[in-house]
Amino acid sequence: MVESVPAREMKQIDLVFYGYFFEPTGYGEASRAYIRALHSAGVNLSLVNLAPRMLVKDSFIQSLLNRPITPTLHIYHGDPNLMAPLAHLFPRLIAMTAWETNRIPNKWVNILNRVLEVWVPSQHNVEVFRRDLTTPIIRMPHPYVPVNSLIDSSMVDRLVGLRKEDFVFYSIFTWQERKNPIGIIEAFLEAFPRHSDVFLVLKTIFGLTEQRAAHGEIADLMRRIRRKNGGNSKVKIVKEYACSAVRAVIDAMRGNHSYRNERVKIAAGFWSDDLVKALANRGNCYVSLHRGEGWCYPLFNAACNGTPVIATNHSGPMDYLQSDYQHMVPYVPISVAQNFANFTTNMLWAEPDISHAAFLMRYVYENQAEVIELAARGADYLKTKYSLDAIGRMAAHRLRTLSEQL
Repeated sequence: MVESVPAREMKQIDLVFYGYFFEPTGYGEASRAYIRALHSAGVNLSLVNLAPRMLVKDSFIQSLLNRPITPTLHIYHGDPNLMAPLAHLFPRLIAMTAWETNRIPNKWVNILNRVLEVWVPSQHNVEVFRRDLTTPIIRMPHPYVPVNSLIDSSMVDRLVGLRKEDFVFYSIFTWQERKNPIGIIEAFLEAFPRHSDVFLVLKTIFGLTEQRAAHGEIADLMRRIRRKNGGNSKVKIVKEYACSAVRAVIDAMRGNHSYRNERVKIAAGFWSDDLVKALANRGNCYVSLHRGEGWCYPLFNAACNGTPVIATNHSGPMDYLQSDYQHMVPYVPISVAQNFANFTTNMLWAEPDISHAAFLMRYVYENQAEVIELAARGADYLKTKYSLDAIGRMAAHRLRTLSEQL
């Protein structure tokens, strides 16, 4: 539960916040949300952008860049591996980060033990980080920011070949084993081997996995599925590089939608922030068969917006998902197999039950009125509990407490 803190406190906090504010990533979205929450609570902010590009446009965030202040405290939000120079420069540094398995990377330990304290979004992360660190670990949940799009959700239909009446399961992620995209496709095709009005849209980028390798994984899955059900399952790789609303309209007008019968649509490449939000508005059910999450903003946003969700019953999302309102997939713990920086085979993550996920997909589709009502009730609770005001007051209170102790 998010702690109740005083609504007004007099001590002014001047904070320099280092982060990747304009990246279309979880860290980027969380940073933008925290900044709004802190600003709403009266914290005086100066932002230092560490990213070389500005893919997400945000005039409010831009207005706070490099403001001249004398900082009381510093916050770094991102991968601790990239924080080491700041930890040497600023003794009053708070590290804000997250992790997805049962152990943090060994290389993080010395870096994080040099900071004032570590803020993590979920209770799962509190337990994981405390296991290896002597630094104080503070749970600071991510805030909810209402999702608005300047693009109508019908644009998504035109881009990927859907009708208004089609039921859409969707997911938004960077393609990687931890996100388990192959499991999502497998569960969907098990649930709906032949339906003509149910589709799966995966909005992804291939930053952590070579696209050719991902296509190979899909091909292997499809061979298994075809052997099982007689060859009736198809996957369409949809490449859309819509970088603006105007470009999206042009692409939609020129689009070849002869792939109407392809029921799994993978949208690879860059979409504008508004177009991704339009997909969230269009989707009927968010699916996350993840193997581990620190928080997962697209899943969180879906739950807060009253969209039915299906998710692995594990790690960070368990702070905000409840079985009374959302649909949870059981799992078994397994060794990590993902082969890139920070992950090692002595870590554990979750292997979700694909058949149970398929059952839940069918249930959501067949009981739409019921699941929408439940999702809406859950959303009312979440939007209050994780509002900008609630998280802002909680963060500002912690900053003031820290400043008084220094």
